[in-house]
Amino acid sequence: MPNFFIAFDESTGAVTSVGQNVDGKSIVVDDELALKIINGERQTTEFSVIWKNDKFVLKDNSQIDIVEHEKTTSTEFYQIPAESTDEKIVFEQHTDENKWIVKINDSVVVAMKETGAVAQRFYITEYNQPNVLIDTVLINLSEGLHEIKGNAESQCSVYCKNIYNNYVHKEIKNATV
Repeated sequence: MPNFFIAFDESTGAVTSVGQNVDGKSIVVDDELALKIINGERQTTEFSVIWKNDKFVLKDNSQIDIVEHEKTTSTEFYQIPAESTDEKIVFEQHTDENKWIVKINDSVVVAMKETGAVAQRFYITEYNQPNVLIDTVLINLSEGLHEIKGNAESQCSVYCKNIYNNYVHKEIKNATV
């Protein structure tokens, strides 16, 4: 029995190809649906891939209602909040040591390894000033812990494309007691 995959653009969720062998980030798709897309009965533009319940899933765009759409990811840059009810990707800003510690939840690490979607770029800016860039950081999301030295000594903001929905930026002062 054939196994079909849908390849997608990680930053937009757009389906880029369907087949038994695809390049790039991909998820397994139902054989019947894959054949409908391949035979032209359905179009790739009718679907998108979203991050839901700690994994990438295929969403039929005709079935996205307004409430569900608000929960999907955005391709716009947004400021990572200081608090979150579901922390999956945590940026700890250690101002006293001038370093960042990025912690990635195990469920995210596993999902990234399974789909091949492993990196995301983050933008460190002046506090509440998205147009005043201090630094950019590319984080491998298939690894659970990262330490980045520099650009953490003063109050700043962190921005990114909201792909996984569960980010938080914590400023930690005087961590050593």
